Amino acid sequence: MRGDFYLAGWRVRSSFLIDSFYPWIGDKRSPDVFVRSGPIPQHTGGFLVDGPLLQISRDRSCRFIAPTGAAFSVNSGGTEVIVDAGDSESELSSLLPRPMLAILCHKRRLLPIHASCVQIGDRAIAFAGPSAAGKSVLAAAFMQASFPLLADDLIAVDPYADGGPVVWPTFPQLRLWRDSLDALGFAAGNHRRCRPALDKYEVPFAPNSLIRPLRLAAIYHLRCDRMAESASIQPLRGSRGLQAAAGVICCGGSAGMLAGEDASLQCIAALGAATPAYTLGYRPGFEVLPATIAALHARHGES
Repeated sequence: MRGDFYLAGWRVRSSFLIDSFYPWIGDKRSPDVFVRSGPIPQHTGGFLVDGPLLQISRDRSCRFIAPTGAAFSVNSGGTEVIVDAGDSESELSSLLPRPMLAILCHKRRLLPIHASCVQIGDRAIAFAGPSAAGKSVLAAAFMQASFPLLADDLIAVDPYADGGPVVWPTFPQLRLWRDSLDALGFAAGNHRRCRPALDKYEVPFAPNSLIRPLRLAAIYHLRCDRMAESASIQPLRGSRGLQAAAGVICCGGSAGMLAGEDASLQCIAALGAATPAYTLGYRPGFEVLPATIAALHARHGES
């Protein structure tokens, strides 16, 4: 299926099949973002950032090159993405969507946060942290306990929404390593590998009703605590909360170059002023997940 897709509230019109995006079911408005194949434009005016993966030119257009050689460019306004997927369009589903989303978010005044997100009551709860922090496992356990999921691994937050920051649904798949897949009772044979060389699998989930955004009630920054008997929740206030938020922004080191330094800082400040942040200390192990879910449901179930 090639056509129109839904991503973080935008209508994306693509010449590629992007099966990690939701098909568009919204209104008849014009597309916000166009994705097409073609040669990646060459940048000639010098770079603000010239890294091995991400390059940002002085006009704030950029290009991203995956380790496999697949690449895409995004224009300065965040309205056009040109993709060179290499030998296979499957790169679009396995490697490119997340950095593509992160860059588009920075250009369109959203915050891309390394987090998974679930719905408790009528609000969104985010679990943030670096790779291997346990975000996807916790989200999968919530899903098995019948809580709707909004996103895994990377969420798109609008810090300026009316009434306070909201989370937009992004990709309708969890990504779980084989040990987590087995421990949670998913059959590996029923799920596609994220990449052929990885023992990591995509677990699809149903979107919340109408693929709508939800008010962000709290961000929990995951912290491994091997001595904890139960989930330990501590508030992060003031500058500590802002520092924690800045630390989990995807492409955070380049955010100022992508969106403008003031715009990036203002987004983080708006999020921090309106959304409570906590550390969530947990003991590794699947047996503690039910108690953690119960504790968070007790805090947010009546929101």
